[in-house]
Amino acid sequence: AVLCHQGNCDGSLINALDYQTGTLNWGARPLRPVQLQEAQSQTPAPPCPNVSEIYQSGGSPAFDQTNNLLIASANVIGDYGSCGTQWEGSVLVAYDANRKDNGGGVVKWRVGIGHPISQSSPTIASGVVYIGTDDGRVLAFDVLNKGTQIWDSYETLGQTTGAVISPPVFGYNRIHWNDANGQLWVVGMPSY
Repeated sequence: AVLCHQGNCDGSLINALDYQTGTLNWGARPLRPVQLQEAQSQTPAPPCPNVSEIYQSGGSPAFDQTNNLLIASANVIGDYGSCGTQWEGSVLVAYDANRKDNGGGVVKWRVGIGHPISQSSPTIASGVVYIGTDDGRVLAFDVLNKGTQIWDSYETLGQTTGAVISPPVFGYNRIHWNDANGQLWVVGMPSY
């Protein structure tokens, strides 16, 4: 889903609605990957008024019930000077899932990812978030250690697959995913 289209958007990656009234409780936007290098930066990516898209979400966010986090990914598209359509990177962000009046929507951690993510949704299992990339990798990040990357399927397989089009599924110490070539991949996971 394109999150900003010709200025007609609020730029939200996640909108949290009140379950009783349906009114917006809080909304959150991703951060540009270059800002991720600035540890203290909390500045969201501003909507770009004169371009068809600025950043896009590839799939649905994942809810980590154990840690009360919403985890979402987005591609950042455009450039600072002209608001063009150049891919700049991807970002994985964990938000506090509480109501706004109890800290909801606050960024708990975020990581820049040097691979495009436009189709796969994140999946959470046993404190690890898994996500597939358009260039054929599945990446794993430690939920409790501020999103530190702990695994890359390329290191195990020695190759990339087709674009990962499904959320990775974890079960029986194996990670499963489908790629754009119609192949199902099943990879045994090391212990963490």
